[in-house]
Amino acid sequence: FLSEEISLDGMKLCAEGCPFFVPFKFLVLAATGGDVDRVIVDGRTISMPERCSHWTSPRRSSASMKQANACGRGSTSNGERTMADRLARLARARGYPYPYPGCSYTWRSGNVAEFDLGETKGRTAVLAVGSNRAPSRLDQKYLGKYEAPIPVQHAQLKDFDIVYAAHLTRYGSVPAMLQRALGTTVDLAVTWLDDKQLEIMHATEGGYHYAEIGSVDLVYDDGTQADSAHLYVGREGHLVHEEQPVALIEIDGQDRPHAARNTAEVLEIVHTRVAPDMPHDDFILKVIDDNDFRLECSIMLAADSVPFDYPFEKKPGGLVD
Repeated sequence: FLSEEISLDGMKLCAEGCPFFVPFKFLVLAATGGDVDRVIVDGRTISMPERCSHWTSPRRSSASMKQANACGRGSTSNGERTMADRLARLARARGYPYPYPGCSYTWRSGNVAEFDLGETKGRTAVLAVGSNRAPSRLDQKYLGKYEAPIPVQHAQLKDFDIVYAAHLTRYGSVPAMLQRALGTTVDLAVTWLDDKQLEIMHATEGGYHYAEIGSVDLVYDDGTQADSAHLYVGREGHLVHEEQPVALIEIDGQDRPHAARNTAEVLEIVHTRVAPDMPHDDFILKVIDDNDFRLECSIMLAADSVPFDYPFEKKPGGLVD
């Protein structure tokens, strides 16, 4: 996403030809003086001078600047850091599945580069039905661990949809899963992973079976087709709300027979269902911080969930055998 002006809760961030994707809904501003020193994106801190010199925060008056300097506010206080961390964690939970370029690309050590079909040779095609299509999520999984390029190819899959799964993640989101949906065509991405990348990906997909499905109609954006694909199948099935699955509104789907919502809305649905007496933000933060509470909530969500409604073959390597 590229914009000349981005606002967050009344604060404006101005980009003057900023040359990288900006997940604007998930930024948490931490300012010192009148300039932005760092931005927290999906829980990661980016030092702005290293990435882009064109970002500035709203200008303060010279009087307010003098007052801030006189009070020793030239650096971010512990309280501001605590609030920034809280906001960042809430934004990450609600922001799932995170910004996606909407086309094929190659992830290169944190950068989005042009897709190169030649780099897919010898790799495993794995459906990315949720956040695994997002550059920021690949950053979190691979930066500093193993940074070989990852081709990410845009595609469409017929007779399936991408819906919310019946479990919660350690970062407070309700994640996605693939589900059978006759007559629906859904947009998705395919990550082409080498063996080491696949091993790392397995370690991040604890709520899923690693599997393969066949006899499907998968069409890549270059017109080529595939009749099988590897994927992560939601172990607990899909979330049920008003007797229906809930699709992810950020992911395009044609002829859906059920409603689509964003993750912030679905978190409100889940909160009302499993812990209605708790303040909403506190509920999300407890899901993040308390493993037992997160598991308890996930068990409640799975009570009426619907399993993946398509034959699949479990493959070795996933966390769930």
